[in-house]
Amino acid sequence: MRLGTLLLLSVVLVGCDVQQRGLAPGAAPQAATKPATLAPGEKPQTPFVVTEPAAPPKKLGQLDLESLDSDDLAALARRRATQNDYAQASVLQHCYLVKSQEGYYDCACYFARVGKANEAFYCLVKGGLEEGFDLDHAKTDEDLLSLHNDPRWRQLLPYLEQCEQYWKQSGKSRTTLVLPAGYSKAKGGELWAITWMHGMGSKPEGLVDPKAEDSLSQALATELNIAFIGVSGTKPRGRNSFVWAENPDADFARVKAALTEVSDRVNIRPAGVIAFGFSQGALAGAEIAARNPEVFGGAIALSSGGLREFQLDTLTAPSPLLKKRGFVFGCGAKEHPGNVMLTRDGAAFTKRFGATTSLELFPGQAAHSFPADFDKKFRGWVKAIQKAQLN
Repeated sequence: MRLGTLLLLSVVLVGCDVQQRGLAPGAAPQAATKPATLAPGEKPQTPFVVTEPAAPPKKLGQLDLESLDSDDLAALARRRATQNDYAQASVLQHCYLVKSQEGYYDCACYFARVGKANEAFYCLVKGGLEEGFDLDHAKTDEDLLSLHNDPRWRQLLPYLEQCEQYWKQSGKSRTTLVLPAGYSKAKGGELWAITWMHGMGSKPEGLVDPKAEDSLSQALATELNIAFIGVSGTKPRGRNSFVWAENPDADFARVKAALTEVSDRVNIRPAGVIAFGFSQGALAGAEIAARNPEVFGGAIALSSGGLREFQLDTLTAPSPLLKKRGFVFGCGAKEHPGNVMLTRDGAAFTKRFGATTSLELFPGQAAHSFPADFDKKFRGWVKAIQKAQLN
């Protein structure tokens, strides 16, 4: 995966992530009838007939949409949306959806913005089951306000709640693994391991995709002689959408299960796991690493975000092992103030616990994404955490 693509994905794949969209002034959750409880494995029934939108055009101005890959289409769509050009954003996002079968929610938002209610409802109905949405957010999302007076809106909400039930009951999870080139468990010895903890609503393949031809994680794994383990969030929300519980015990249990899952293919050194998280994954990763230093050598937490704050103030007796652990907290200096605050808070906690702690606010960066020189910084962060155990 090219670094440029990775940086785009770090924004695109957070779709409904924390602080990505504003709420309409005075907006309140929409009332709806209580959904019927689903039997285990039972899929929700669509609440009304939906028709698939007509195929998107092959060109948009001078852009040849057929020649653009899905990542570029999604990035261009998001850029047009930030410029309030929802007409172009809807076309670009629709092309992305057709190519990738992902991005239903943003597509619905852009269609709703340009008055294409039928197309928007199609994306919400189809995407509710395929991807899953943050329903509380959808109820107050200003992008969808134009749909609220449509009778289908009240029918949609209980259906989306059923979709949430369906995925919660599924217990689905995904674990991916990238090893240094040529490594084998029988001959390779013990490795440090990076557990990649993605942002809200994303998936482990955003960074750790063993099938990617130009994988950045593969290049770094080989260069640094480390394993990358992609861990899907604790709660499935859709086929390719997972969120973290923001419960330290539950999230730690999910990561431990992933480590067990790959134990037949890699030897991980004691206390040699580094939790590497972005946004909600950063909040969860730093939290569990600080609480379980017998497993983790530390954490790299970028642009921490979530539905709650760090719970490390409840850690009244921090382990003395933390004095030999390393933590890195990073965030764009101009990101949302909530992300900056959580980044500072996390660093303050681990420093107070005696851990080797680095706080980096990337100058001038407002985007909720990795820093532009991520690959260079990442090498230094990993080495600093490894060195902390030798202090």
